[in-house]
Amino acid sequence: MHPQVYYDYLNSIAVERCSLGRLTEARWASEVANASPFATAYPEWRETLIEIRDKQRRASRAVLAVPRRFDETNRVRRSAPNTDNLRQFPVAECNNSAATTTHSGSSPGRVLNFREWKTAPRGSRSAVLDELGPEQRKRMTAGRKLIRLMDLISRDETDDETLDRILEAVEQIVLSRDNR
Repeated sequence: MHPQVYYDYLNSIAVERCSLGRLTEARWASEVANASPFATAYPEWRETLIEIRDKQRRASRAVLAVPRRFDETNRVRRSAPNTDNLRQFPVAECNNSAATTTHSGSSPGRVLNFREWKTAPRGSRSAVLDELGPEQRKRMTAGRKLIRLMDLISRDETDDETLDRILEAVEQIVLSRDNR
């Protein structure tokens, strides 16, 4: 009863495939929709096709040929996997104290485990949100303190006014410390 729905569906598929980078499939679906007699009534279908074509043009890769000196050692290596074109980069050691140490005037970025915060059951968070004493806060790592702040401000009952007050207080503390 509504044949244009099929073509609208194809355009939707084209949009989805385009966003996933599956440009060939996206173009096929979009071209079918644009070839329909309903295409003039739906200018967004044409826009979808134009966007897909633009992305296909940008997706082309430039190829650079680098001449390689061929000698006897390369001939021998042909039997083994060729690893001449691989470059090994140094990897920094990662330890937990890296977030709190300062190296020659600059401090590295902190690494926080938000998965732990995000996956904690709701019921267990309420226990975490009890007020902590000074001694408990002193024993917390910087990462734990930041996660605690996230827990406190992301409660359901935290409204915009409260967030504004928290933001103002934090800005005042941090900015006054920076101006010293």
